[in-house]
Amino acid sequence: MKRIALLCLFLTGQAQANEWGFAVVLNGISHHNGACGLSPCNEKNNGLGFELKTTSEEWPTRIVAGAFKNSVYFNSWYAGLGKTYRWGDRFAVELGGFGGYFHYPVQTPIQSDYFVVLPLMVFDLNYVRINVIYLPTFTKEVTAAWFFQMVAPIRSR
Repeated sequence: MKRIALLCLFLTGQAQANEWGFAVVLNGISHHNGACGLSPCNEKNNGLGFELKTTSEEWPTRIVAGAFKNSVYFNSWYAGLGKTYRWGDRFAVELGGFGGYFHYPVQTPIQSDYFVVLPLMVFDLNYVRINVIYLPTFTKEVTAAWFFQMVAPIRSR
């Protein structure tokens, strides 16, 4: 995972966050509000995703897809749209939401697919972004969690 993170940072070049179009999403770390069933939750949710963002300064929209190791050590994936309101230029904060489809197996594949709308907070640090997503308890095996992603733009030159 460290090699992927270094590769993404190398590819970012000098693209500033407010100029992004295409970016790589590094999933992630989570912090749960309790245990996952009878055992501790996996909080190292390694995975990779992609993001396509509009260049709207005030109301950016994102099309995203990715995969990660979920809280109970199964492979999960997601696809959807995000919409935020942006405060700031080079260094900014964005608040909004993410809506989409989650394939999130826990114990049985019958209860593993969810359509969700989740709150999204973005900290734009100029050359990378940190996405923070709140995941409520939507299965009895997994407690609510904060999910963190690092987003690195791919330079266009």
